[in-house]
Amino acid sequence: MSGARQFFLLGLGLLCAALLLLRNHDALRLRDASPELRAPVWKNGLLQRSGLDSLSGSEFLCRGDSCSDAESWPVGENPQKWLASIAQLGVKRGVGERPDAPALIYTAEGWMILWAERGDRLEVVLQGRGAGVWPRSAFEGLYGLPWWGPLR
Repeated sequence: MSGARQFFLLGLGLLCAALLLLRNHDALRLRDASPELRAPVWKNGLLQRSGLDSLSGSEFLCRGDSCSDAESWPVGENPQKWLASIAQLGVKRGVGERPDAPALIYTAEGWMILWAERGDRLEVVLQGRGAGVWPRSAFEGLYGLPWWGPLR
């Protein structure tokens, strides 16, 4: 290879490297991940992502056009009127001692929505605490509680 050709290829390689560095110089700095990608954290016994700590039952379950006038959670121990106000029709009181997901459950601490069961966790929405994940060991405490389902 002639010296001119080597000089040309070296110059072309340096030009490409300079363009690559200019185009990607922002990638050299570390930045925080977007809120959607941040890992969930333990808050009040619930593994949560940011923004889910204020989620209410009516916001989560509303199937109507507007649920702004509906209460956030049922008042008292019978949620039938509340379920009708958020267009959750056809929900019936559970049979048996074990609630199946999805279900609305009444506990001494307030209402909860058991949304999904996985092998290692329960996805829930808790009154006053928002939405998140509980460890599977918490499921034992739900036996025998009054519940309504299936939710849609």
